[in-house]
Amino acid sequence: MLAAALTWRSGGIELAVALHAANNLTLTLIAPLAPQTLEQGEVSPVTFVFSAVPDLICVPLLWWWIGRREGLRPLEPLRGTGQVQRPVLVHGAGLDAMARARSLPTR
Repeated sequence: MLAAALTWRSGGIELAVALHAANNLTLTLIAPLAPQTLEQGEVSPVTFVFSAVPDLICVPLLWWWIGRREGLRPLEPLRGTGQVQRPVLVHGAGLDAMARARSLPTR
């Protein structure tokens, strides 16, 4: 749910992916210290706390950062992130060159 909220807030999946990576990194770093975290089945409360810490620290920071960067109110999502780009002229072969070519008299 936190990743979905970050995706909604930022307008892209990048922050959710970073959060997922931080969570995986935390669990990878504690695995040698707590081998029971690698077992299938029920999750112990200690493992849950260690996996929740990056989420509970990172999500509010990322929420604040994207809001500050984009000038958003606390519960306002980022809108209009997709931008239409104009065609790039490559060695004079763009829309202007095509328009000039159409206006030239043919033989």
